[in-house]
Amino acid sequence: MYTFHDASILKTMSAKELVQIPIWKGNRTLDKAHAERIRDAVGNAVNRLDSGYRIIHYDEPDASGSTVRQSYLIDGQHRAHVLREHFLNSLCEPDFPVVVTEKTVDSESDAIEYFNEINNVKPQRWRTDPAILANQYIAALEKIFNTP
Repeated sequence: MYTFHDASILKTMSAKELVQIPIWKGNRTLDKAHAERIRDAVGNAVNRLDSGYRIIHYDEPDASGSTVRQSYLIDGQHRAHVLREHFLNSLCEPDFPVVVTEKTVDSESDAIEYFNEINNVKPQRWRTDPAILANQYIAALEKIFNTP
């Protein structure tokens, strides 16, 4: 639909396809109370959760050591959780399109940087959230050891 100045791409996909994308491992711990508030706010109108998702793509080694392109949901995990639960609890629910922004990054450090750029609404409790705390160490290790 549109390519932004940072080379990210705005596009559509199905909601059922979206909920199959794993959550980025550096994301915050899922706040179930926040997800419940979203679920309660939309009620049965889950198609209102049709926008605002961000997906990253980058190459990483698989179990055999081969490089594969992997996709992760980096923003919108609480809304996606509500959608996932909706489709799991009601298997015959119709699918619908959602709008996502996809961005290819080169490394985990770039993913961390992008995450910090786009996630400034909910305060990050870096002292209590292990994934956020670990991001600082991962970025430093990649900077030192991930060189040509």
